[in-house]
Amino acid sequence: MKIKCVKLQCPVCSKSGSCQLFLNKQNQIRYARVRHYSHINKQTRKPQFTYCKLTDLEALKTLLFNKNISLTTDEAKSGQIGQCSTLKLHDHKLRDSSLVYRNKWAGSSARIEHHPPKGQNNIDLNIDLMEYRDYLLSKFSRSYALQMFSKALKYFDCYRNPQIISCVPVSVRGSVLKAMANLAKYLGNYEGYKVRLSNCGVRWVNSDSACNSFLRIVNNNHSNLGEWYNSAQSILRDNERLWLKFNLITGLRKQESIDSLNLIIKLAKQNKLSEYFNEELGILEHFKFADLFFRKTKMVYISIVNRNIISEICNSQPVSYSAMRKRLSRKKLNLRIKELRSYFATYLREHGILAEYIDLLQGRIPKSVFARHYLKVESIKELSSKVLTVTDVIEGDLLS
Repeated sequence: MKIKCVKLQCPVCSKSGSCQLFLNKQNQIRYARVRHYSHINKQTRKPQFTYCKLTDLEALKTLLFNKNISLTTDEAKSGQIGQCSTLKLHDHKLRDSSLVYRNKWAGSSARIEHHPPKGQNNIDLNIDLMEYRDYLLSKFSRSYALQMFSKALKYFDCYRNPQIISCVPVSVRGSVLKAMANLAKYLGNYEGYKVRLSNCGVRWVNSDSACNSFLRIVNNNHSNLGEWYNSAQSILRDNERLWLKFNLITGLRKQESIDSLNLIIKLAKQNKLSEYFNEELGILEHFKFADLFFRKTKMVYISIVNRNIISEICNSQPVSYSAMRKRLSRKKLNLRIKELRSYFATYLREHGILAEYIDLLQGRIPKSVFARHYLKVESIKELSSKVLTVTDVIEGDLLS
């Protein structure tokens, strides 16, 4: 039994919905029904549906035939045009007919019926979307590039009319502005777009104000971080628990710690760990892998790690953030990975490590004249010993 979904107007109640066709091996309709969105369950927060059974299958076949809808569910072969495409529609460079803009699939009836129709924000400039996507991927990390690409498609009206940005929620306004700025740079109209923004009275949202910094300092959200850490440890797998501890004792950013841990495992299998980990000093030398750890604005140079932790990681398995995130989300546990980095910096400062050295370990080089021109590490081995003395007990103090 195979199922095919088609968006159409229900012959029973005359409402638009997702028609579910149950087909046998000969692609003949044996049963059909139209699914309609009803409401959201207040307890489970899941969409609920009602169904209209279609009894006149012959009339349904005639309707599908008149709409040129095929009942085949086979995958298209190489070079074959799909069911909802013609030779003209298949060319993605034809903006008006591209499937990027013409959604032919049925989709969820919850989305079809419950959500209000979206505005017509199709890009009306001569833009090759795949080329623009590749442009973003060449400049930024994959996750950030895809975020900018998605925002550019969703809020393209903000490029044509910058005044609309004022109606965008403050929580995403900064991301939308960045997406529009990147699009303007790609189109070679960045200076002109800045003038249009200024003329419309649109300004960048500055969340890094002195007041916000003060509130972050006095808002001690580390008080219950140990409870979260302990709960997360009980949910995650062995290799993921090891990564969580590695994240805590290095103070790295989320993606940096994942890349570092996976690189340790990879090099250990190739007997090349010495190219990355200086065993004599107990230092992971990230700067030797600049392509991986040096980004446009985010960098990390070294991390001081206990040899025992490195040995455990070598015998572990690679980790994936998406898998960990889903595992924690299923247990209704908030993601507080970023707070481990904050706790690391605060803990080291409270135990006598200079702020400039903490900045160095976390990939920041301050712009002060002292840090840029006069600060020197007299003995890297002594610094490593001091940091290891502190980080060896950081997990115990967090859980106490």
